[in-house]
Amino acid sequence: MLAPVLFLGHNWYLTVDGKIVSGNPPPADELEALKGMDPDYDTETAGAPGDPVRLTDENRAEWEAAAAIGGHTLDRLSVL
Repeated sequence: MLAPVLFLGHNWYLTVDGKIVSGNPPPADELEALKGMDPDYDTETAGAPGDPVRLTDENRAEWEAAAAIGGHTLDRLSVL
């Protein structure tokens, strides 16, 4: 099982230990093939360096704590 990473946008993620990392998305043709096999496939988070999650009201406190570990705030990271 992969550790969760918070999707920040534009291929950037926050790890549970507060690091900002980039993903490694597959080439465009491979993304299209994956989307063709599964219409619900999230091409925006393809290649995430962990199990990608999106920020919700329910997980906000958890991700604010992770951001703080790395010396960040979610408000500042959301503009990446």
